[in-house]
Amino acid sequence: MDLRVIQLSSETVGLTLGVSPRMVSGIEALVQQVITELLSDFDVNLGRGAGLESIISAAAPADKGATKGQIITAISSARAHILANQQAGFELLPSERLKTLSVLKVDSLDGFSWDIEIQVVNFENEAVTTSLAL
Repeated sequence: MDLRVIQLSSETVGLTLGVSPRMVSGIEALVQQVITELLSDFDVNLGRGAGLESIISAAAPADKGATKGQIITAISSARAHILANQQAGFELLPSERLKTLSVLKVDSLDGFSWDIEIQVVNFENEAVTTSLAL
């Protein structure tokens, strides 16, 4: 399954799985922004990107504790990047503004595949729990 992110305008981003794109807003747009931030490698020009895939692909399977710490740090970094970038985003609705990003689970049985569960809360106090399997 391919994950395609389509930039529709500077204010609206659509996320599609498969072939039927649709515009998202509110908490869905915020969750998409969080996932994009987590999966993107750091870009010094944008000051964004947590690089979870790179962290996991470079990790030593025998050192799951260190990898787990790096994943938690990357999620914290993603939270800081999003909050910093939202400071200038006056056009964002409260439903599209990040209030909290929490790590609920980071687990791996073999050190190769990781299950990550996060909770995203916006300024309307809507909460979404989502999982990443990397």
